[in-house]
Amino acid sequence: MRLSAMPSLSPLDTPSRPVAQPPAANSPRKRTLLIVDDEEGPRQSLRIVFKDDYNILLADSGNKAVELVKQHSVDAAVLDIRMSGI
Repeated sequence: MRLSAMPSLSPLDTPSRPVAQPPAANSPRKRTLLIVDDEEGPRQSLRIVFKDDYNILLADSGNKAVELVKQHSVDAAVLDIRMSGI
């Protein structure tokens, strides 16, 4: 029996990240990240960066961030330290 060689992949055909496997029943839960920034651009940029690794919560003010923390379990937060209000 003769096996044919697989065609080589170009760099464009190779995924930049490993293909995600469905979570196993006993795998740990996906952690939650809270992103707080009064500017839309940084909020959305951070969401894109972390979306594959975390459940994302977004807040555009300190008050909204406090409300989200009251309603959800948050494992980590990225905070803008110069915002009006809180």
